[in-house]
Amino acid sequence: DVLVELGLGGDADDGAGHRNRIGLCVLHPIKDCSGKACVIEHANGVRESTSFPEFISPFQPFTDVHGIQHEIESGVVVEVRFKGEVFETEDQRNWTDASFKTYGTPLAKPFPVLVRKGERVTQAVTITLLGAKDLVATTAAVAADLGSHKNNADVVVVDFDRIRDRHPIGFGVAAGDARMTAPMMSCLRLMRPNHLRVDCRLWRADWEMRLSEAIGQARALDASLHVAIFLAGDDGSELRRVAAGCAGHSAPISLWLVFHRNEKSTSSRWVFLARSILESISPGAGFAAGTDANFAELNRNRTPRDADWFPCYSINPQVHAVDRLSMIENLAAQADTVGTMRTFSPQPAVISPVTLLPRGNPVATSGPIDHAVPPADPRQSSFFCAGWTLGSLSVLLHEDPVHSVTYFETVGPRGLMDAMEEGGVSPVYHVFAGVAELGKLAEVEVLDGRAALRLAALAGIIHDGRKQLWLANLNSVPADVILNMHTKFESACVYRLDEHHYQRTWQTPDAWRRTVTGELLSGANPRLVVPGFGLGVIEFLA
Repeated sequence: DVLVELGLGGDADDGAGHRNRIGLCVLHPIKDCSGKACVIEHANGVRESTSFPEFISPFQPFTDVHGIQHEIESGVVVEVRFKGEVFETEDQRNWTDASFKTYGTPLAKPFPVLVRKGERVTQAVTITLLGAKDLVATTAAVAADLGSHKNNADVVVVDFDRIRDRHPIGFGVAAGDARMTAPMMSCLRLMRPNHLRVDCRLWRADWEMRLSEAIGQARALDASLHVAIFLAGDDGSELRRVAAGCAGHSAPISLWLVFHRNEKSTSSRWVFLARSILESISPGAGFAAGTDANFAELNRNRTPRDADWFPCYSINPQVHAVDRLSMIENLAAQADTVGTMRTFSPQPAVISPVTLLPRGNPVATSGPIDHAVPPADPRQSSFFCAGWTLGSLSVLLHEDPVHSVTYFETVGPRGLMDAMEEGGVSPVYHVFAGVAELGKLAEVEVLDGRAALRLAALAGIIHDGRKQLWLANLNSVPADVILNMHTKFESACVYRLDEHHYQRTWQTPDAWRRTVTGELLSGANPRLVVPGFGLGVIEFLA
């Protein structure tokens, strides 16, 4: 048995305060629980046989939880019991967390609640393994396995005979004061963006200027434009101003994303209104609606099944936790958003944007959120961000149906390039520049669940027929990797990019593989090392 207890309160605090929730949470991993049978025990002693949801549950799948039992491996059952509060379970994949969470206090209870001086809050969670013949031996075996794993190589299986088309990738126009320069535009051209996304909050004075600048940038990049319009009124006058602002510009608009300031997920009426006014100025452009926030908001206010517009939602990995390990673990849940969307909409998903940090709080109780400039994560310019992004691409680019994926911003603290340094690019830039060369994607798999937490992989075929495999080490310790190739090759050249090489590639992003010495690999199952928080690019020679 493992008992965790929490006790809060006493006489040290002279005042009082309000709380929404206070206490213990238990996370149940998606990999071990999704779709699996379980038994829920309620406070009155009644036991209910049910299962964890396979698809993302929009609302709490389990309420009034006093205990949960489920099998974690053949013959071994875990029992988690709760005391001191009324607990319930939510599906955290709504926010792309790779877990179910059992927590107190239930959302149905009024909040906030006043916590008075001297009041005590006491909770307990007891975790018991049932059916394990020798818990000590089992624990020792697990520890030995983990210890031996440190010396084992990660195995990456690549099959270039199984290929698929790549989804369109685009980027957001900078939300702050960062401005595009000619050298920056040259760098962006190397990434061949399918589209740029520009946000137009129609109650702000600067939306026309932002739209005009975005039109110019899209033309210069030979990219299309995704225009996210945020309405505040209901009479169509804002939309008519948008139509007038686009008139005469020959704007390369391929998609309108329709939101309303007072709604967490767009009502159908706003799509009909936007289409009636904007369709004539951008013939052939599609329409998308849903939420600018998390998948949760779309999942709880689902697009009508017969809707002929695209459902849209954004993704970020830090709604509940900000540490690197949680962000890496949460990559797996991004695929579940697309799989769940398939259950209520036949239309392809517009995933826009993918960012490191949330850009607002859709569940705030103090009124609509209107962030002029979204927050920036200092890790945006790090190799960790580059690795996390390759992991996200490896998930989302293999999911269907997906209309398009929009990442980050072009320039600035949330972007691919440093606006303060002319021509300076962030490590994540190299990921997108490399993926842009891949016309087709190949099947790739990282074996062993533990290895998947420290290695991301994406493989594809360049337009001229060359084959490439991109690897990202998501850990600070160098990763020893064995390649298991379905397709024979004569040799391969490995290029590594990490902090050591970064200064040589910072302002020469189109030439980094000419400035970094390649290493030749050969043999049926070649072996290589990817540096900590580094990138490895393997180019196979027929």
